[in-house]
Amino acid sequence: MSSREPKVRHSLGFRFVAFMVAAEVVFGLGLGVIVAMFSLRAVARERADSLRDISAVAAASIMPIVAEQDERALNAQLRSLIAVGQVHGIQAVSVRDSAGHVLAEMGEPVPEDGSRGLLEQLTGPRTITHTVEYAGTAVAEVTVGFSAAGIDRSVTAPLLAAGLVVAGVALVSVPWSVWLVLRSVVQPLAALTEDAARVAEGDLSFQAGASRADEIGLLSRALSEMASQLEDKERRLLGSLSSLEEAYRSESRMKDEIEQLMRTKSDFVAVASHELRNPLAVARLYSEMLERGVYGELSPEQTQAVEAVVAAAARLSSIVSDLMDAALLERGELPMRFEAVELRDVVRKAGRDAAALGLRVSVRVSASAPGGEVWVRADRLRIRQVLDNLLSNALKYSPEGETVALWIERDPGTARVVVKDNGPGLEPEDDLFTLFNRSDPDPRHAGLGLGLAISARILQAHDGRLYARRPAGGSGSELVMELAAVDDPDEIRPAEGSVNVT
Repeated sequence: MSSREPKVRHSLGFRFVAFMVAAEVVFGLGLGVIVAMFSLRAVARERADSLRDISAVAAASIMPIVAEQDERALNAQLRSLIAVGQVHGIQAVSVRDSAGHVLAEMGEPVPEDGSRGLLEQLTGPRTITHTVEYAGTAVAEVTVGFSAAGIDRSVTAPLLAAGLVVAGVALVSVPWSVWLVLRSVVQPLAALTEDAARVAEGDLSFQAGASRADEIGLLSRALSEMASQLEDKERRLLGSLSSLEEAYRSESRMKDEIEQLMRTKSDFVAVASHELRNPLAVARLYSEMLERGVYGELSPEQTQAVEAVVAAAARLSSIVSDLMDAALLERGELPMRFEAVELRDVVRKAGRDAAALGLRVSVRVSASAPGGEVWVRADRLRIRQVLDNLLSNALKYSPEGETVALWIERDPGTARVVVKDNGPGLEPEDDLFTLFNRSDPDPRHAGLGLGLAISARILQAHDGRLYARRPAGGSGSELVMELAAVDDPDEIRPAEGSVNVT
């Protein structure tokens, strides 16, 4: 767990509590404003009722004097009302008869703007008029003017009530809400976060705590179930890993055994091929001497038998040589000497020798090359071996009277030698270059399927390649030997060594 995670959790709790405190404060202020508004309306209504009562008392005290039509007594009564009524804010009193004529007037007139807003009802000047009746008949109107009231006296009680509400919310609701939020939300979430962090670190022994029916309880139980499933999967994964490790060790042992068998096989093939070369060479030498008549003339039957022995010895020598080369390639011991080789010269000599072999099977060999020298970095002996192999295959599969074509193609940086025959043909998709693979099941065409595979590996050691392509005419086959061409043969330095190509 990083050192930053606890700060994040504490910060989240602080922000949550701060949000709750702010919400409670806003709630308290709003509630205080509502209480203050209702209190102000009540005070305004109380003032209005009080002023109406005071003006009614003043009108009642004047009524007998108005009935007697005593002007001096009326003025005296008005002065007395203003003097006594200053405690209640009476600023002016006027009496008018039913016709609207002023009978008596005392004090300064009270100005009114006509508005009746809440603030005006609380503190503004007021004028209240009462009708004086005598014997059921309106004889006069008494108008009492009240001066403006002080705002501090008017709003003290409402503001005090609002302040008490806000203070009550701050002292009671906020601490209780904060405690409830911390206990019910923040602390369980912090504990759940710590449990999740332990699970993330690999501690899968986590179990759900208190059983809660809310979302936090569901989340805690889900985390506990997930940890249990992870622990079970980890246990099964460890078991699978152990089995996989055992299988890997077994596979490694089998691989080592197979490699050992392959080395043993390769060594056996190399030793057997080497040991067979000498007796085959002796048998071939003496059979050729018999064929040439060194030990006397042979009868036709004897000549035919000796020719068969010579052909069999030659074929067997070729097979032994291929086996030897394949074994050396697998062991990384096939010797090669790289030098500057003029490719046209190699092609010309290979075509000449193949033409001589073609006379025996009535197949012509045609060789052509572009003008100018074509230089490559190669082992001359091995390149000639590849060409002889390609030409031998072409002669073997070409019908009598057909022609095997051999030519060089030159592109910038690339030289290709193409061998074309008119035989049954090869598909470029065929697996032609695998050891011991034979694409032709005809038993008349003897061989182990080593020639093309060895040739492909030799060219691979030259950073070249051997591949088949479709002839332009659509019949027969074309095998292409591709090498990197160089412009200046002096740049090529001779090098010797063994090449391992798998």
